[in-house]
Amino acid sequence: MRQATRYIGLFFLVFIYAPTGLSESGTQLSSLIQSCNDCHGPNGVSAESDMPTIAGLSSFFFDEQMRAYRDAARPCMKSKYRAGDLSRAPADMCELSKDLSDAVIEELSLHYEEQKFVAAKQPVELVKAVLGKAIHDKACDKCHTEAGSVAEDDAGVLAGQWTPYLQQSFDEYRAGTRPDIKKMTAAFDKLSDADFVALIHYYACMGNVQAGELKASQCGE
Repeated sequence: MRQATRYIGLFFLVFIYAPTGLSESGTQLSSLIQSCNDCHGPNGVSAESDMPTIAGLSSFFFDEQMRAYRDAARPCMKSKYRAGDLSRAPADMCELSKDLSDAVIEELSLHYEEQKFVAAKQPVELVKAVLGKAIHDKACDKCHTEAGSVAEDDAGVLAGQWTPYLQQSFDEYRAGTRPDIKKMTAAFDKLSDADFVALIHYYACMGNVQAGELKASQCGE
């Protein structure tokens, strides 16, 4: 799914902006990464249930989402900083990304792709998780393989992502306010409210499997 030409471009960006000196671009990138981490957690691993983990996302997916924020094609809600200077006013992703160049977004995407995704440990109702497994296999597995745990699918990471964020994302897709809405709408139109709840429990369950808290069989695998 990834675009070879983009990766060629990314290779040269890494070569040009390798940390051999304090270039303007390198300084900007370092500042941006710190700002991201002040909300999303160290290395992009969130400890806040309303803030998604961005570590380990594919560079293609991360890049596309950042461009969507920059172009105001995704909803942007105000959120407070969780670390660093807590006196800063709440900010939103549209505001934070509006002046970012394509090159800087690509650098950010490369950085977070290299970080390790850490699954969140969350409460799970196993009966709902098992139901969610069946729904996932039928409606979601084509794009989100292995319970949505494969970053290289370029479709985000679902297993182990914070469930409040997943719920928010589902709501946005259903409302038609997220990019790629045609593909997602086709799948979502066939699902009920109960189906979405079951899916969220399934992805949380599989995250707990990654974290060593549960066995895959308990999630219906």
